[in-house]
Amino acid sequence: MNTTTISAEDIKVDRKQGICPLADYDDKEPFAEAFMALEDEHPYVRFAQAHCASWRDSPVNIGKAERMVGIPRPRRVVESTISSGLQFNRKICEQIMETGASEQKQQMQSLLDYFPGRHVTRELIHEESIRRGAPWHWAIGNGSSFQGHMVIDYAKILRVGIRGLRREIEEAMSACDNPKKDAFYRSLLLYCDNMADLCRRYAEKARVMKTEEMSQKRRDELSEIAEICDSISVRVPRSFREALQLFWFTFLLDGNDDPGRFDQFMFPFYRRDLAENRITRELARELLEELWYKLEQVHAWSLVLAGQTPDGEDASNDLTYLCLEVTEDLRLTNPAVALRLFSGSPRRLWHKAMRCITKGGGMPSLVNDDAVIRALVESGVPIRDARDYAMGGCIEFQIAGKSNFGGEDGHINLAKCLELALNNGRCALTGEMIGVQTGDPTTFKTFDDVFDAYKRQVESAIDKIIIQCNVGQEIKSKQGTKVFRSLLIDDCIARGLDCEDGGARYGNGQILTNGLVVVADSLAAIKTLVFERSEGSVSMPQLLKALKDNWRGYESLRQRILHRVPHYGNDDERVDNLARKISEHIWSLLQKKRTYRGGSYTGLVVYFTRQLYFGKQTGATPDGRFNGDVLEDSVGPWPGRDIHGPTAMFKSASKIAQELAAGGVILNLKLTPSCLDNDEAIEKSIDLIRSYFTIGGQQVQVTVANADDLRAAMREPEKWRHLIVRVGGYSDYFVTLDPKLQESIIWRTGYAES
Repeated sequence: MNTTTISAEDIKVDRKQGICPLADYDDKEPFAEAFMALEDEHPYVRFAQAHCASWRDSPVNIGKAERMVGIPRPRRVVESTISSGLQFNRKICEQIMETGASEQKQQMQSLLDYFPGRHVTRELIHEESIRRGAPWHWAIGNGSSFQGHMVIDYAKILRVGIRGLRREIEEAMSACDNPKKDAFYRSLLLYCDNMADLCRRYAEKARVMKTEEMSQKRRDELSEIAEICDSISVRVPRSFREALQLFWFTFLLDGNDDPGRFDQFMFPFYRRDLAENRITRELARELLEELWYKLEQVHAWSLVLAGQTPDGEDASNDLTYLCLEVTEDLRLTNPAVALRLFSGSPRRLWHKAMRCITKGGGMPSLVNDDAVIRALVESGVPIRDARDYAMGGCIEFQIAGKSNFGGEDGHINLAKCLELALNNGRCALTGEMIGVQTGDPTTFKTFDDVFDAYKRQVESAIDKIIIQCNVGQEIKSKQGTKVFRSLLIDDCIARGLDCEDGGARYGNGQILTNGLVVVADSLAAIKTLVFERSEGSVSMPQLLKALKDNWRGYESLRQRILHRVPHYGNDDERVDNLARKISEHIWSLLQKKRTYRGGSYTGLVVYFTRQLYFGKQTGATPDGRFNGDVLEDSVGPWPGRDIHGPTAMFKSASKIAQELAAGGVILNLKLTPSCLDNDEAIEKSIDLIRSYFTIGGQQVQVTVANADDLRAAMREPEKWRHLIVRVGGYSDYFVTLDPKLQESIIWRTGYAES
């Protein structure tokens, strides 16, 4: 008799294949049709009606093995997004115009005639910014480029349910005599009804499928799905399964953004079900695996674990460890799991995190509560709320359910600002005057003259970027693009205001800071060789000519800079103090600027892939970098310039003014597998990272890989399809990345166990 052994890996693959696939374009445009038909309605209600119509006219499908149900809407030409609100997908539209049937082409033509100019685009914000005296120069930076990520209050929807939310809105609405607020409340009620309707539609779908199902086991599962979906449409969740399902529906309706502090709001249901024998740990794990697969499908962002309670106690629990086990076992690129750690976190949790990281998926990212909470309090957030922070997007800090912190309001390229200071406001690549005139650098008498010119370029750029950011916030608020999210952000309902319009309890903003390390190394080179006239000194005109020629004919000078000038990342005060001054200047400046939504701005360092884009827009720099080369990918050193090991590198990073950057500061670290291949090595790695946290570092994101393996993956990608690396705030498959991004990851110094 032949027997077949089914492995755990086979079961996982089967579960993943049993999940309902995402829907592609379905030839329907319900959002567009509703939006066009409701021109006389208030923008809030109009947007809500269109959003709800798009969900009502979307397929309700259940996969063959799913126990938790729900899929996003199909792709459409016109749809709602977490960033721009109403989005017009011109690419899909043009494809259908080329290949579609005549009726489809007519429909697309009507959309082309109507929507361009009516939805929020960079061009629209750019035009309004120009009218307000703040044109965009993409190489320097920009404002309102995304403004999307938020962390809504999942704990609240699980606590009060859909009907509880509806009652709260109706009570606020009964005391309202303001037309704008009335429209706001009416739109919130539409969203509540749409959520309940989605639950009921899936319940009905499960009942229909049950009548066609042959397997008794699957019929029982479909019955349970129907019962759960019916229940959460009218009641608060009573079990882990119901809470998980309501969370997932809410996550879908919110736009597949950030799961927030998942182990905190789900743990009470998990603990109670375990105590009452309604669930086993193994069943809970299977449900979490299914959720993780779904979160990967929709490219979910930050799922946060552990940290502190509002009282400052350790918040880790058994669900924390179960989530880490699932992350370790599945090795997916999403959700982007982040682990909050502090001085009171158990050593066991550190060990579990490092065991997970050894699997090579770059997760979890490690976040230092002590430093982050201090930065949030410095920015004006009370400590109890600061302890409840989560991450939006890659690593951007948000106060869960209480804030709209912008989620990447804008960006600034500090390296370009230095370039402008060395060219009296002109772009070195085009000759265009895009900065302010700060003087001929050949006339500068002291290093302070150079630094002052650089600071003036930064200040001018920030003034324009802030105007652009606030224009974007204002336009998006007037269109009601984030009203759904206002359902679950304190104090929007009480104030009767959209979270983009001052409704959120905390309305700060975030400006991403790019090129800080390149500027620090460049200023160190200028100070050392031009003004201190150390061995191998050079005049300012000579240095400027070398930059203009992209170092051609000046390789000996470039080598002097690379080998005789102090570089950031080596615990050298000569350059680290400059990095401190650069960060203090930009981040203190931002704190004085006000958002449209009601708060102050703050800085953050997270790159995603911006080190490539801004690098291409930046000419050669005095640190020896060539025209168009990438910028650094975190607050770590520029690749290859740290020569004194990880402790020195961590000390340099800790001197950056991270306490002023309440948006989040990443440090990317590449460890060789030998750093984590046994208990002793893991202990050393834990102590290394904890030492960085002790001296003020906010975050560490670890990639475990050999440079040789990464280069092999570049040569033969078909053999390395499952190799996952940490990029710049997220994990991704290495072979799918841009080649220049692959090189930048390889260039990161890989530390080996000594």
